[in-house]
Amino acid sequence: MFPTGIIQNHIRDVLQPKYAERYHTLLAGINEHLVPLGVTAPPTAAAAGGYFIWIGLPAPLLAADVAQAALDEENLRLSPGHVFQIPGDPQVLDEEFADHLRLCFAWEEPRHLSEGMRRLARVLRRMTR
Repeated sequence: MFPTGIIQNHIRDVLQPKYAERYHTLLAGINEHLVPLGVTAPPTAAAAGGYFIWIGLPAPLLAADVAQAALDEENLRLSPGHVFQIPGDPQVLDEEFADHLRLCFAWEEPRHLSEGMRRLARVLRRMTR
């Protein structure tokens, strides 16, 4: 399949446009619903080529607490940053990922990504009251 170009064409014509749409949908939802609540998002080019967007939570929120509340209250599955930390990595402080969430846009349809950001915003509002 590689010599024929089928894989390369599928990546260029199908996957890249889908991932781009999902990335922009998720980033728009973050900017609309979460940034006004104090969440920080990376510059647009920071996620180019990846499947995830990392967001920073406003103090004193911890990603593990937010992820659990999102699951319990909104049936929303999130990944707290610390689960992606490499144990013993001398380049990373133990708490460096504690206030970040890693959001994947590769698998969900755009409408689900938008709804997820609305649900996450509700959780954050409740937690910061």
